[in-house]
Amino acid sequence: MYPLITTVRGGVTYGDDTNPMTYEYNLSGSLIEQKYPSGRVVKTTLDANGDLSQVQSKKNAAASFATYADSFAYNSTGAIKEMKLGNGKWETFKYNNRQQITEMGLGNSAVDTSLLKLKKLGSGLRKLRI
Repeated sequence: MYPLITTVRGGVTYGDDTNPMTYEYNLSGSLIEQKYPSGRVVKTTLDANGDLSQVQSKKNAAASFATYADSFAYNSTGAIKEMKLGNGKWETFKYNNRQQITEMGLGNSAVDTSLLKLKKLGSGLRKLRI
């Protein structure tokens, strides 16, 4: 059976009236909030260019928002180069000239990949170190 779809505050609601899954969009069509039937809310914040600048979530209406990712940096084509995760670690990405990810890293700063480094070798990503 297909879910019931209705418009809600510039967004879409899936499911029933008791426990809906809702999506909200801003006027430019970017997703800014998701509400799950469990009560969890995921909120995205965009910068002046419309790029993602922060992702936050809370478990229910009584909880406060926790940051899952922020401090996003983008390359000249708009792909994410780095972001700071909610646990304080940094995730980094390198791309080839076709904008395919060639390297992913995890570290304690935007230039550190000491916790995890994955590099594209041949047809897939390979773990170099943990």
